[in-house]
Amino acid sequence: MIPNRPAAVVCDMDGLLVDSERLERRVWQAAAADHGVEMSDERFATFIGNPIDVCEQMLAGYYGAGFDVDAYRETCHRHMRVIVDAEGVPMRPGALEWMEFVIGLGIPLGLATSSGPALVHERLGGQLHRFAAVVTRADVARGKPSPDIYLEAASRLRADPADCLALEDSPTGARAAMAAAMPVIIVPDMVTPPPEIARATVGVYASLVTVRDAAAHCGARASHSTRYSARRHSADARRPRRRDARDDAMRSRPVSRPSAGGGGAAPPRAGPGGAGGGGGPGGGPGAPPAGGGPCARRPPSPRSRPCPASCG
Repeated sequence: MIPNRPAAVVCDMDGLLVDSERLERRVWQAAAADHGVEMSDERFATFIGNPIDVCEQMLAGYYGAGFDVDAYRETCHRHMRVIVDAEGVPMRPGALEWMEFVIGLGIPLGLATSSGPALVHERLGGQLHRFAAVVTRADVARGKPSPDIYLEAASRLRADPADCLALEDSPTGARAAMAAAMPVIIVPDMVTPPPEIARATVGVYASLVTVRDAAAHCGARASHSTRYSARRHSADARRPRRRDARDDAMRSRPVSRPSAGGGGAAPPRAGPGGAGGGGGPGGGPGAPPAGGGPCARRPPSPRSRPCPASCG
């Protein structure tokens, strides 16, 4: 469930806001073929979410110490330039609407990405004005899954990480947010989160469209709960005035008194156990009458229970 209104929302970039990971896969596989090695879809998936320095270590691990990582990187850049110039880098479905939704609520929006500044400007240049804070791999000592990027984003947004909400597409990014004690939603792109990661998240959603719908629904429920609570408080505030009016009316009525020497014993005084002064069966002084009486504990009304989404 979407949690309480966050102090800030911090988003990943690649695979969450921009549809760059499929593009990267095409580029990496073409460059691998140029260098005489194979890059399967499964192998490429292991790189997703990791910063470039970690990826380069992984390349050396997969293809051996003799693999020319620098030359491979340059080949990737060349292929990427050709594709981006011809096709651009599309946004993920619902990304623009999600950003507008968050900003429309008055919640600061942050970016926490493993990419460098050049790629951020290339892929989000026209949208960067929406972000109150942008943190890239160049801004921190350690990349994801270390928490540094999310901690820095929270610091720049002047918010406690635990009061923020992170959105990620990869298990690596989700681990980084969790290590920063930041609640995280996963919107998987090319890698399905393992069960132990999925269970530790706020939720796993199919797209940013469904995240936005869930947040809007939760907000509507919170608004309804607030209005209902306000109506109950207003009604409760009026009830004592009505009782006072009735009490005044009762006090103003003449009291009939028995004539001197007349019959009719005075009605028995109510003792602490109720009418007639006695407790109920098995009860001593002060025990409630059988059946519980009007002051017996009742189960709470379903309408008065808190929203199960904790979205108040």
